[in-house]
Parts: sequence; structure tokens; C-alpha cells
Amino acid sequence: MDMNDKGKKIKSFAPILSVALVTACVVGSLSGYKEPVYAAQKTERMEDKVSKTTSSEKVEKKSTAKGSFDLADGVYKGTGTGYAGDITVSVQIKDKQIVAIDILSSSDDAAFFNRAKAVIDRIIEGQTLNVDTVSGATYSSNGIISAVKNALTGEKDSGETGQSQSGGTAAAGSSTSVGHFLRTVHTCYPFLFSAPAFALV
Repeated sequence: MDMNDKGKKIKSFAPILSVALVTACVVGSLSGYKEPVYAAQKTERMEDKVSKTTSSEKVEKKSTAKGSFDLADGVYKGTGTGYAGDITVSVQIKDKQIVAIDILSSSDDAAFFNRAKAVIDRIIEGQTLNVDTVSGATYSSNGIISAVKNALTGEKDSGETGQSQSGGTAAAGSSTSVGHFLRTVHTCYPFLFSAPAFALV
């Protein structure tokens, strides 16, 4: 068997070998990847965590939340700044408590904004504006909190959108993972990105 025959045999396996190498590179690149999870986590109330609580302690906890807003019964409207623009809410006060918060308008992306709405439950449950924002929807969460604060106290936020603060790159995270993948493939198998690689097929 001369050298030409060996070259022809090896050349016939080249497409299969290149597919196997690319597959191995893809599997190697994605083996440790975990997709980000952006979900509102519902916090447990203190009453649920502590099983042995006396009834007097429960009454005391509820009384601290009740009547914490010194406002007349009614509906108050406020505006805050979210990721993409203004968020307008209406806050209903009854017996010096927040009983409802409704979103009147928002410029934010629906997927992020729907997650951020979890702060509404936190505000109503705790009867406070000092609540944690929702991870992955921080700007929208802060916008809702600012809008409620504006409705109740008249205090306005800076008016600077989250988009202008973050540089306006909403999809930067997804493009970096694709870029990382392509750099890895190019580093492992540079021949795939050159013209002679197509001559093997």
C-alpha cells in the first residue's frame, strides 16, 4: 500500500472525524453551563417559620403592621422610574393600611415586569416600603417601590431609567455565552474556520 492509498483512506474519514471533534468541543464547552433562573421567591412569613408562637405575640405582630400609614381612606396615584421608563400605580388605603396596589401603566419589558410585581405582595404583606427587590428584575422592582412611595409621600425618584444606568444592554448576557462558545470552538479547532477545512469534505 503506497502513500496515496493511505491518504485516500484517511481522507474518507475526515468528515466523520471533524464532526466528532466539533461535537466533543460543544459538549466540553457546555458541560458546566447552568441557565440563570430569574424567579420571584416567595418569602415565608415569620408565623410560618416559628411553630410555637403564642396568640399574644401574633396579635402584637399584626398590630405593628396595621395602621402604619397616616393617610385618609382613598386611592392615591404615584409614578416611579423603572428600567425603560415610567411606572404608574394606584394605591388603595383603608384603615391606614395598604389594601391594594394596581399597575396603571409601565414601559418595562413584560417578562421582567411580571417578575417585579412580586414586590407588591411584599409591600402589602409587610405594610412597608422597605422590601427586597426581585432578583433579575431589580430596576422594575425599584420602579414599583418608587411609584408606591410617590403615591403615599409625594417623594419622587431621580427619574433616571435603569436602561440608561446599565448602558442599555438588555441581552448582553446571552450574547456573551454565544461568543464564549465560538471562541472556544475557534481555539480548539482553528481549521474549521479556514478555507482548506471545506476541501476535506
